[in-house]
Amino acid sequence: MLWAGTDAKGLPTGGIEPAGIAVETRDDPGFTVTLDDIQAKGGGPQWLASTAMAGAVATLASGANPSRVVLGYTITGPIDGPSGGAALTVGTLAVIRGDAIRPKVAMTGTVSPDGTIGTVSRVPTKIRAAAAAGYTTVLIPPGSINQYDQKLGREVHLPTFGKSLGVTVRVI
Repeated sequence: MLWAGTDAKGLPTGGIEPAGIAVETRDDPGFTVTLDDIQAKGGGPQWLASTAMAGAVATLASGANPSRVVLGYTITGPIDGPSGGAALTVGTLAVIRGDAIRPKVAMTGTVSPDGTIGTVSRVPTKIRAAAAAGYTTVLIPPGSINQYDQKLGREVHLPTFGKSLGVTVRVI
């Protein structure tokens, strides 16, 4: 999960937060969403809501019976915000289908109930974090092609900015 925020001095900072996704199916009908365990491991309220939306959208997109799918998410540290929704949706869908996630590809964006991907802020900081962690591609939402970069103090064209860091930036 790409994240961006500010450090103790108020300067922009970002990074990668590993997230684990597990899926199992049940024979007995029932539909439950349990998010309190995620919160205990550091997920803030926006991340919890985004995770619930990602799980629902991915399950429906997969064609799986929601009453038989049990999803589990793990993170290693504190994280909040909705910008991981798109990556969580793609990751969840991949796990349900048994597909692999491409290595060295990161993604940012919110997810809506209809599966569309929405804009997020601080994408230049997230691209820097992805580049520093060795990622080669960053997928961004429509409407995010140009964004203000706090570090440079000006608006940047994200594909060009990414290229300067050795990262391919693609709008999805």
